[in-house]
Amino acid sequence: MGTPRSKNELFENARARWPEQFLILGDQPATPAILTRPPTFETYEAIEQALPPEDEWASLAAWAFLQSLSELVQSNWEAGVGVVRSNDVSFLLFDRNMTSNLSDSSWTQEREIYSRLPLSRPH
Repeated sequence: MGTPRSKNELFENARARWPEQFLILGDQPATPAILTRPPTFETYEAIEQALPPEDEWASLAAWAFLQSLSELVQSNWEAGVGVVRSNDVSFLLFDRNMTSNLSDSSWTQEREIYSRLPLSRPH
């Protein structure tokens, strides 16, 4: 992928790699995790393994999408909703996680690039 042309492009490309929905099964014993089918973290790992190793942007986006999806799994579980869809992940939630992840000092260059990306690609 290389450097994305827009934040929305990065988001949409990340979302396209995820299954359409996850069934929420319940608490995972001895961990704070909530079980889903398919498992969210195992899905993330499969996505990560399928990405070209040099594509840091796709990798960063996959992680931010997992974080966003996990937040929705938690809130849906607490609300008694038994499913979460990848389309339920909003750009705002994804962007918040991307921005938070890039706040680490090891991502200075990427943070600067991301902060300058337009929201959407010019037509």
